[in-house]
Amino acid sequence: MLFRSVRLRKRDELDPFETLVGGLSWCIGYIKPEFNRDIVYTEGMSLGKKIAISEKIIVCLQQMNYPERLWPQQIQGMDYVAMGKVLQWLKVQIMD
Repeated sequence: MLFRSVRLRKRDELDPFETLVGGLSWCIGYIKPEFNRDIVYTEGMSLGKKIAISEKIIVCLQQMNYPERLWPQQIQGMDYVAMGKVLQWLKVQIMD
């Protein structure tokens, strides 16, 4: 029997912002697929691009009638209280 040595490489960890934006865009796209095309992010984005994508997410949430006021800095700055409310609201929308 021939055994091959397989080297597994540790996957690079995702940036927390990319994880959050990916999760938000997935939820938004699941509820309103037509909105998902507006949210495109890439690895290693500048602060200005992160704010711009955060603004797009906020516009999508407003069009979905999200009841709370949200600022781009809260998404980019990882405001966990505000993001928790958004994710809970999106969860309810997905369940409906």
